[in-house]
Amino acid sequence: VRQFTDLAARSYQMLTEGKADTYRQEESYYNSWVYRQDTMIPADLASLFEKELGSAGVKEKGHVDYATAVRRIREYLKSAVTYQTDVQPLFGSTDVTAEFLTGSREGYSIHYATAAALMFRYYGIPSRYVEGYLITPEDVKGKQAGDTVTVSGKNGHAWTEIYVDGLGWVPAEMTPAYEQVMEEADLNVGLEAGGSRTTEIPEP
Repeated sequence: VRQFTDLAARSYQMLTEGKADTYRQEESYYNSWVYRQDTMIPADLASLFEKELGSAGVKEKGHVDYATAVRRIREYLKSAVTYQTDVQPLFGSTDVTAEFLTGSREGYSIHYATAAALMFRYYGIPSRYVEGYLITPEDVKGKQAGDTVTVSGKNGHAWTEIYVDGLGWVPAEMTPAYEQVMEEADLNVGLEAGGSRTTEIPEP
């Protein structure tokens, strides 16, 4: 992830020079599948996001550029909900994301990552929810090559990944408490932040 900007620039350069025609063709198949599979959201959430986030632009013309979507979603989540690890579980037919954004208005990484993934989809950007273990610079501070690192439940984390046209899946940290903990891809520098499918949307 730390090298994403440089790798993206080099990849786009190769594509521009026609040195990766096989890759371009094969990626286009996966790209089409990703846009069918990973942009779906329930109609009721699309209505909620339109109310909370404003216009998502005209999907037929493309998606919102990556940097704008990241900024808007982060700003919204910081202002609308509160990071809290001690939250009550939901029962019944209540939608987790709707409850997080308009009901309890508090949650932790799984809530932020879920809501953000669906919001990226609202903006037309393929996205997915990911769970795993996060090993931070603090966890390995003072460690040498070959040392053992203990991974416990406290390292459990959830995050969002977005699909960057022509390149693939890139992590996007959307939980405020974890921002700046790990280095992130700069979607403003070294590559076409807009990609090939972007469209303008009005500022709210």
